[in-house]
Amino acid sequence: MLSVLRKGSEQKLASGHKNALGGRPPKVTDKIRKKIYADFKAGDSISTVMKRYDLSKSTVARIKGIYNREILNCREKA
Repeated sequence: MLSVLRKGSEQKLASGHKNALGGRPPKVTDKIRKKIYADFKAGDSISTVMKRYDLSKSTVARIKGIYNREILNCREKA
């Protein structure tokens, strides 16, 4: 049985299948993430973004942390 499952996974990986490893699909797509970045750039708070996109505080805080690190990296390179 395990060899059959491995074989299926290997075939998915070999074909370049998007969900080859499985798992839960992300709730925040790249399109939404870019909108959230724009909201942070405009000065919106975590609370405002949470309500606007119906996301948890921890999700929005994580995205804001990524956004802040990207901004810092851009400033350091300039």
